Amino acid sequence: MTNPTDLTKQPDDSSSSPQTPSGSINVNPTLTNQLISINASAQAPIKLTPFNYQIWYTQWYSLLIGYDFLNFVEQDRKTEATGNSFLFRQDQFIRSALIASLSPKVAPFVVGDKTSYDVWQSLSKMYAKPLQSRIMSLREQLLTITKGSLTISEYLQKAKSISFQLETAGVSVSAAEFALSIFRGLPSDYKEITAALRARDNVVSFDELNEKLTDVETQLNRDSNVVTNQ
Repeated sequence: MTNPTDLTKQPDDSSSSPQTPSGSINVNPTLTNQLISINASAQAPIKLTPFNYQIWYTQWYSLLIGYDFLNFVEQDRKTEATGNSFLFRQDQFIRSALIASLSPKVAPFVVGDKTSYDVWQSLSKMYAKPLQSRIMSLREQLLTITKGSLTISEYLQKAKSISFQLETAGVSVSAAEFALSIFRGLPSDYKEITAALRARDNVVSFDELNEKLTDVETQLNRDSNVVTNQ
């Protein structure tokens, strides 16, 4: 990877008007004598929340590699950048784009970070390590979820929400794993339908699971009403 500070000939600041790419990938700005402004909303549309660091990191990591900007966020070059107006200005464009891709709940934590390196490292410290404990907690929630007094629709949506949070954290939840979690949390009234669905050769989809379980729920409610009215 080319290091901007290793170039012996620095670009002329007077000709370094920022370029804002719409979708194409450019090379290192020090090789083109142009400042590059990243369009965060178009190129990194997933905003960072307290729960999706892995997917946010993945989109930015690829983007930074594509622009040859990874060294800005992985190496602390405050002294070098301060003495080089072009590098400092490019770093501020990257910093601005990073902050623009943060949710309102996350952005306040990096307002004091002066460089893209500072922002990147602060976010890593806050979310990269805690992510593992968060993943373990979500996995446990999915394994122990129960229907209780929830309707089938509410129960499935709750499980789907947990599954989605795992997905955004970079953990894939298979259809089989999801279905088994649902089966485990159902009361004995659903024993027959769960046994039938387990015995199938193919894994039941979410839509079919919702349909089959809702049918049983409807029948159970009818039976309950009949008994009540007798």
